Amino acid sequence: MSDIREEIRSVDDRERLIFHVGLPKTGSSALQVFLSNNVNSLLDHGISYPNSELPPTTAANQHRQQSNGSNLIRSMRKAAARTRVTFYDETELAEPFLKATLMEVIENRKSRSLILSGEFLSAPKPTEILTRLFPKLQNKFHITVIAFVRDPHDHLLSGWKQGIGTGFHFNPLGEWLERYFSQRYTHYDSLLTYAKLADSMQLVSYDHNKSDLFGAFLKVLGLAEDNPTFQRPREMINPSITTNQARLICEAAKHVETAPLRAQLISRFHSQHYDSGLNEKEDPILEIENAIATNLLPKLNAINAYLPEGEKLRTLQRTGVSISKIHYAPSDVVDLLQSMDQLLDTIGVDQKTVPNKIEKVAGLPEDFNSICYLMLNPDVRDANVDPIDHYLNHGRYEGRNYK
Repeated sequence: MSDIREEIRSVDDRERLIFHVGLPKTGSSALQVFLSNNVNSLLDHGISYPNSELPPTTAANQHRQQSNGSNLIRSMRKAAARTRVTFYDETELAEPFLKATLMEVIENRKSRSLILSGEFLSAPKPTEILTRLFPKLQNKFHITVIAFVRDPHDHLLSGWKQGIGTGFHFNPLGEWLERYFSQRYTHYDSLLTYAKLADSMQLVSYDHNKSDLFGAFLKVLGLAEDNPTFQRPREMINPSITTNQARLICEAAKHVETAPLRAQLISRFHSQHYDSGLNEKEDPILEIENAIATNLLPKLNAINAYLPEGEKLRTLQRTGVSISKIHYAPSDVVDLLQSMDQLLDTIGVDQKTVPNKIEKVAGLPEDFNSICYLMLNPDVRDANVDPIDHYLNHGRYEGRNYK
């Protein structure tokens, strides 16, 4: 892990433009909260982190705040709100708003170094747009890309579970892996594209630095890891579920085909995670190991060229178990039955005041489900506000899930 300042000083005297490309499940949300909490300290060291205002932190909105921590995403959502355009996928913001937002942020920077951060920057469309802009920007800026990378098995498994745990897909693991690798770009392709076109690439091992991601990030910036002027945020809550819980939600989606039940299971499993510390280290799953061996080895070798010895990503296949041979625990079945029972009670009460079938409203998706929206967004449910009003006035601009 080299020092950006020394690297730039030895090359030229251009201003610095630093992109933190957050790969899923590598601490990106926590890093963005860290950057937002230390705007003034960063500025004291000549580094701008623009548009970093965040809403007050509460237990109910803490994870949502982390998810919206990207300063570029918040800027683009503001632009979308001004044009009264609704986007349901962060990457859809890229085509109409990324270039204009980037130029505006650059123009209003307060120092010679500027950090822009976002998990969405590892998606294909933002990667394409940004790297297309690099040659023009490099006339004035030395462009550095920073990314944390982790063991490919853990990365893929976490990505699959995150999609289910947030309600954005309900594909069984095998189908998800097939879709993931059938895309023209994976996150690994995006990193290698950035590496070819940026002035410098700084990859950091998540696995070796997860005990202090903030210190590792400061070190890459050329700042002392133990610098007392930088305040670490309190422990982050990052909802996750176990492999079995993810499989159970997939089965409910396939056989029961009711969105409220999926939402009820997601809500229940996240609550269990906070209370009982689930998501312990799980055995390697052979389907993932085979997918890595088939699709990723050349890319992992290319990425390892940017990592120091002792911190390179694993390329040897691990032994493990097929997901079809992982048995459900009795508690998983109990969870399913209790969730179905609770769902019936919830629908019986809520349908009097929160009808599931809604008349067409401008800006409201046709498949909007009020009950699911409240289950997937417990802070809205606890606030006892109308789910439709909340989604139209806040939720759609915050990227909240509704089905």
